[in-house]
Parts: sequence; C-alpha cells; structure tokens
Amino acid sequence: MVRDAEQQLRSALKQHQHVEIFIRLSRIYQRLDQPLSAVDVCKSGLEVFPKDVSIMTELARLYEAVHDTAPYIRFYRSVVIEDAMNSEAIASIGMYHFYNNQPELALRYYRRVLAMGAHSPELYNNLGLCCLYAQQLDLIYPCFQRALELAIDPLVKAEIWYNLSYVALTAGDVQLAVQCLNVCLSADASHASALNNLAVLYHKTGKTSLTKAYLTSATTVDPNLPEPQINLEILLND
Repeated sequence: MVRDAEQQLRSALKQHQHVEIFIRLSRIYQRLDQPLSAVDVCKSGLEVFPKDVSIMTELARLYEAVHDTAPYIRFYRSVVIEDAMNSEAIASIGMYHFYNNQPELALRYYRRVLAMGAHSPELYNNLGLCCLYAQQLDLIYPCFQRALELAIDPLVKAEIWYNLSYVALTAGDVQLAVQCLNVCLSADASHASALNNLAVLYHKTGKTSLTKAYLTSATTVDPNLPEPQINLEILLND
C-alpha cells in the first residue's frame, strides 16, 4: 500500500510539481525507514522551490531525527531567516544551544518563543532548565511551577518532576530530590532514569536493599540504559 502511494506521488510530480507532493513523498520514505531517500526528495523540492519554509522545515526534522546536527541547525536557521515567527525553528535552535552548553543563548531563544504567545509545559520546563544552568536562580521555580500547571500528560509531568530533582540536588537538598523522584515515578512508574537516580540517592544514605531494588527495576524497564546496569554491577561486587 505504501509502495502504491510512492508510485502515485512520483507520477503526480511528473505532471505537476507542488510543495505538498514533495513533502508527502518524503514522508512515504520515512514510513519505509529510508531517511536518505526522504532527504533526497526534499532537496529535489528545494531545487524547484528555493527557500521554501515547509521543505526546509521537513529537511531540518529529518536531519534532527538521524542526529546530524550541522545540517539540521543550518536548515532551522534558514527557516527563521524566511519566517521570523516560526516557533518550531526558534525552539529547536534554543535546544541546540542548550545541549551545547550555552544556556544563556538557549534562554534568549526560548523567551522569544514565549513572547510570541506559545505556552506549553515543555517550553516552561526548558526555560526552567536554562535558568538553572544560567544561574538565574530566582526564575527557576516559577518556570517549573508554570510547567506543572500546564501539564496534562502524566509522562510530561514525570519529566518535569525529574528535572526538579536536579534543581533540588543543585540546592543541596537530597530529601527534596528524593521526593521529586518519587512524584516522578507516581506519574510514570517506568521512568528508568528516575529509578536509577533514586537508587543512587538511597545508596548515599546507606539503604542498600532499596538501592538494589530500584536498580533492578530500572534495568527491567529499560535494558538499554547503561547507568543502572553499571551501578548494579558495582553494587553487587562491593
């Protein structure tokens, strides 16, 4: 069925070249798990429609999905040049700066998105993290509080509480960090990183049986996460 759609879209492009057809064909290749073919289709589209925001955004998403940083950020920057109000591109550039240890720059981009009227728990969560790492301490809790007020999805709530545990640890409040992680797990019992971190904190307070239980749970819910595997091995060898 997907291959039929591919042939029909290819045929449609021969008859009439349109931005939407290029994007739909690209997504067909994404469905087929052929990201390079999807990229080629979008690049062909840009040759016909230079600087088209929709195609450049699709290309940026494709490169982001395969973790190819240089081209994805380049295309998002090109999108902002053509459409200064594109919140997706601005937020993605902000995220890029955050993960490249530039929280002050990231904060500028996230605030710009906020000024455009975008309000989401994810945005306020990211703002809170930027404030934490940029040492703007008076803004951290208001950002996370707003994130929790807006959050409806339990998984999003869990992620916010997980990040709040780092805020607590930065302030040196281990007990508060434990409480944050427990609330995180009440929202998402399969949050492996929270289970691992809770185990580490319990180990620091000498609660070995709890440490082992949480590490075992973490390795069960996410066998691909290396930290609990390593920590459990160290614990068993002590």
